[in-house]
Amino acid sequence: LDILSLVKSSQSEHGLRHGDYDRYRAYCSKRVRRLRRAVGFLHGTKAKYTRRMLEPKHCTDERFIMIPLINAERAWSHAMHLKRESGAEARPRHHLLTRLAKAARWASELQALCDARGDQRTKVEAEAYASWMKANHSLERENFAPALRHFLHAKAIYEHLCGVALFGDLLAYKEMVEEIEPIVRYCRYQLQTSGAAAEAAGAAGEGGAAAADDEMTIADLLREDSASVVSDVLASKLAPILEQVQAKQAQSLDHVVFRQQALPVTNEKLRVVMLKSKELLDQIETAASGADASEPSAAAAAAAS
Repeated sequence: LDILSLVKSSQSEHGLRHGDYDRYRAYCSKRVRRLRRAVGFLHGTKAKYTRRMLEPKHCTDERFIMIPLINAERAWSHAMHLKRESGAEARPRHHLLTRLAKAARWASELQALCDARGDQRTKVEAEAYASWMKANHSLERENFAPALRHFLHAKAIYEHLCGVALFGDLLAYKEMVEEIEPIVRYCRYQLQTSGAAAEAAGAAGEGGAAAADDEMTIADLLREDSASVVSDVLASKLAPILEQVQAKQAQSLDHVVFRQQALPVTNEKLRVVMLKSKELLDQIETAASGADASEPSAAAAAAAS
């Protein structure tokens, strides 16, 4: 399941191109109902409501995984609509925060389902999406340290995915990286001006174990190269995805990998030329290996004579 591609296409086609969050929320509500009916995963009947929890054992179709994804989008779009309409009023803001918290919970459920049933690419995209939703919730609550931590994690994943994505997906990943970058700078600015970095340094000097054991401390977050903290872990997760891209390239030759970026080959004549070149190279390698194998036997025959 291409999570980011699905989300971006749904947003652009159903209201967000014009900033209409309420229309997008209505679309997500209808989409969830259609998905539940299609897969037969309803909450009871019209006469009696019985809540059903979606578990990995139920996910026999990618449409099951789309249910928490569209629910997360519905809650997020509702929160963005409330933010635009309500301003700084207290009660609507409380409702906004609860909707963002629910979006983060749905995104976490999506990540858990993908970890259990999805392929490697889906798992990584779900992890980035969950981090993005958690970051939005923390940012709205003005918890800048966890917001920055989650934004950096999502940004690092999308940057790594740029290296193994095909051309169509590459644009979506780059767009997310560009969208996250100014928010990261804003969070860093808020942490620096609030004196949180000095407090963290003082706590570390006094032997604060909680700060030392944290996933990424505030001092780490304020470094410009803090995304490199998770790079090794992401590289190991993305290695199988790159292998899949290279295997698909070898079979179809519809794209090539150049400097760790997959570029499409749309010209049919060029594709034929590449295929012929590949066949010639294979013939040369086969002939060379045959010549290397015949040299020892020729040398042995000469020595015997």
